[in-house]
Amino acid sequence: MIADEKTTAGVMETVALLLTAYEACNLEAVMDLYAPDPDATALGTNLDQFLMGSEAIRRAYEEDFDAFSRFGLKMIESQVSAEGSVAWLSAKCLAFFEIDGDEITTQSRLTAVLVQRAGQWKVIQFHLSFPADESGEEKSATRL
Repeated sequence: MIADEKTTAGVMETVALLLTAYEACNLEAVMDLYAPDPDATALGTNLDQFLMGSEAIRRAYEEDFDAFSRFGLKMIESQVSAEGSVAWLSAKCLAFFEIDGDEITTQSRLTAVLVQRAGQWKVIQFHLSFPADESGEEKSATRL
């Protein structure tokens, strides 16, 4: 169910706006791009990074903005699929960030589910994580 050109453009625009707002530490702009649903979800790499609902997501972004001196994310490969008013994005990314003066560049993965509301794509689920293994070797889940 690969998305058509219009859906792909809308989803990519929304995610780009989210990443730009994140880089600018613009909490209100980030939250405006999420659906206000109680089951909106954000996930990260760590076990405690399973956040459900606007307030939990807001607090997590506030913590991120306090922790990072700088953050950027570049999608290097992506795929948008859709069914009706729901679309999902999978992407391989490069993340650039600074913590306590240390600049770090690493691979990352992004997935997002968006819903179309009043002609706008809104994030209902967002997942950004950093693979533990960056060797590039293929491994099944039982060998991780």
